[in-house]
Amino acid sequence: HALPVFEEFGVRGTCFVIPDFVGMEQDGFMSQQQIDNFAYLYGWGIGGHDWMNLTELPLEHSPNDPSWVYTLDESIQRNKEYFTKHPYPGKDCYAIPYGLYNDKVTETISKYYTYIRPHNDLSQPSGFISPCSINSHIVYGSLPFEEIQRWIHNAKENYDWVILVMHRIVPNPRPGIETENSVEFLRQILDYTLNIEEMEVLPFHEALEIYFP
Repeated sequence: HALPVFEEFGVRGTCFVIPDFVGMEQDGFMSQQQIDNFAYLYGWGIGGHDWMNLTELPLEHSPNDPSWVYTLDESIQRNKEYFTKHPYPGKDCYAIPYGLYNDKVTETISKYYTYIRPHNDLSQPSGFISPCSINSHIVYGSLPFEEIQRWIHNAKENYDWVILVMHRIVPNPRPGIETENSVEFLRQILDYTLNIEEMEVLPFHEALEIYFP
């Protein structure tokens, strides 16, 4: 649902995919072919993501662990293996699940990914970028459009970036589901960004390449 809106405005974004869920189309996730199309036909970035709380993963194995339990390092390594097989633009970028992390989590992710994006509801100053903690805003379903306008306008005034995270774009969001945004809401955001504030829209990795060529 999001892709035609981006195409309408002639811009591209980034999908952060969960390798374990690729192909689970019956649950609303993308197929491998769809991800390939985003990357290679439409020029989007594809970064890493996951479904588990990384802060709860063990650092070492215990004697009674079942075979399906992975340590933090093993879990991130398995995630990265997907991008070894599929070296997409954006393959060195990782979005922390649920925004839950600590020093050990970011240290471990940094072994496999170059750029890490938590959820901290901040804009990113262009003058200083920490690759291990790149600021972003979540666009919750109940968020007023005026708040997003404020983020975008302030970013332009301060020469910052504003990285907007949207989890699921649907024609008709379900009441109370904060991770769903409407197609029309996305269209409003892009129209305001491009035509009112006249700011550029880039995939996550391409913006980073300006500062880390």
